Parts: sequence; C-alpha cells; structure tokens
Amino acid sequence: MATDTPPTLCINPDDLNSDGFTASGEARYKETIQDYSNTVYRKSVNYGELDKASNMPREITHDHVKSAAHSIAQSYGKDKPTKTQRFAQAGEYIATAIGGAGASHLDKTPGVIAFVVGAILAVLLFSYRVMGRGE
Repeated sequence: MATDTPPTLCINPDDLNSDGFTASGEARYKETIQDYSNTVYRKSVNYGELDKASNMPREITHDHVKSAAHSIAQSYGKDKPTKTQRFAQAGEYIATAIGGAGASHLDKTPGVIAFVVGAILAVLLFSYRVMGRGE
C-alpha cells in the first residue's frame, strides 16, 4: 500500500566528518539532501500519476525520476515573484484590458482617455515588476 511519504535518507556522519564537514556543514548537508530527495520524490510521484491509466496502479519509472530532477535543476536559482510583483502583473492585465477597450472607442473622449491611461498604467506596472522593485 502506497503512503506517498518520502523515505528518510540515512547519512553516516563519520563519512562527512572524515571529509572535513563541520557540525554546521554536516547539518546543512543533511537538510539539503533530504529536502532535495523529498522534492524529487514528490515530483516523480506526480509525473507517475499523470502517466498512469485510470484503472491501473501507479508506476514511477526512470523517466519520471529523470524529469523530476531536470525540473528542479531548471528552476534552481530563479527568483520567485514577490506578492507585489504578482499584483503588479495582475494590474498590467487589467490596465491592458482598459486600454484595449478604450482603443476600440477612440472616436469618443472617454475611449481616448481609457486608452491613454490604460497604456501608461500597463507600461508603468510592467516596468515596476520587471525591474524587481516589487520586493
């Protein structure tokens, strides 16, 4: 019966100590390896779940584990957007919609105003988000 609980890794501290790991280095190493292992496990299970037939048991293959590892490697070092950056992006979409609605009514003053305000606001929010000022 599957529990979907990642296994706990056992790392021999004597091996780390003989290679020069300090107590804090050993603790960080163990934590990092366990976290990475848990992430690979969860992603592998998700990939296996996506590939399985509805009436068959799940099988996690070499390709599922490899895909999980590649997925983690590709995301390594990428900054995650802050809340403010996400709100700025949502604001961009709304401002673009307002500008687009205004653009379809440029024959009337409110349409021109909506187009100009929407376009300017969208550019400002985009710049704010991309420049990383949303922290």
